[in-house]
Amino acid sequence: MNKENLIGLTEKQRENKKEDKKALKKFFWILVLAFFTGIVVGIGSAFIGDVLENQPVKEAILTALQYLAIYGGYFFTTVLLIVSIVLYQKSRKEYIAWDEEDEEVLEGLETKISYVIWFSNLIMFGSYFFFATGVWAVGLADAKAAVEQSNTGFWFSLGTVFLHMVYALIVSCVIQQKTVNLMKEINPEKQGSIYDTKFQDKWLANCDEAERFAAYKCSFKTFKVMQLTGMVLWIICLIGQMIFGTGVFATIIVTVFMIIQISVYSVQGIYFAKHPSEVMK
Repeated sequence: MNKENLIGLTEKQRENKKEDKKALKKFFWILVLAFFTGIVVGIGSAFIGDVLENQPVKEAILTALQYLAIYGGYFFTTVLLIVSIVLYQKSRKEYIAWDEEDEEVLEGLETKISYVIWFSNLIMFGSYFFFATGVWAVGLADAKAAVEQSNTGFWFSLGTVFLHMVYALIVSCVIQQKTVNLMKEINPEKQGSIYDTKFQDKWLANCDEAERFAAYKCSFKTFKVMQLTGMVLWIICLIGQMIFGTGVFATIIVTVFMIIQISVYSVQGIYFAKHPSEVMK
């Protein structure tokens, strides 16, 4: 290695040290803020735990949560369904009236369609949430005991929870089918059915370079947000485990989720490092 390379390496090392020092100050204050936030949350959680020891308060809160878990999903799904129908119908009318020249109209159409796709996914994942909380609300935490003590109200509530799951999933699929087909009408080169297990791969394969780049940026943004979200959820689960006696299972699940996420990202990065030609495929 010649002298110029040594000097260049030294300069780079100095640059790295300066950059790390600058970033370290910000990171230090983030840690301080996180530390005091943890103290506040811990004290607040302990206070809430003491409040919930009051039996009338505890029963009132649990009753409200149970009703929300069993029936709240219908309100959530129906509101998003109505909004989605309005946006879809407006998009179809605008497409029919489009002169195929005004690009602003096309951009507006794509924005509305993106909202409809988003809402349909919220309906789908919301159904998972309300199903899980609904099962808890009707008392299926202990399935055997629940069935033994069951009555008409129990079976009605359980049927209500299952019916919402079916309702939400059907609604979500129909909305996505209609919306994707409209997008295929607007862009005839697009291919794929939402009922195809390889729909996402086929759809991406027919996207242009700009659309793919947007998808990649959205994916990376999602990865970064989910890293932070996973850590926040882990802290919440840990606090629940220590103060509310929720058990270690939730903490383990969140940890496994984070491990899978970073492992998939890392393994995919290693694969592309070994096979550079695959990156642009």
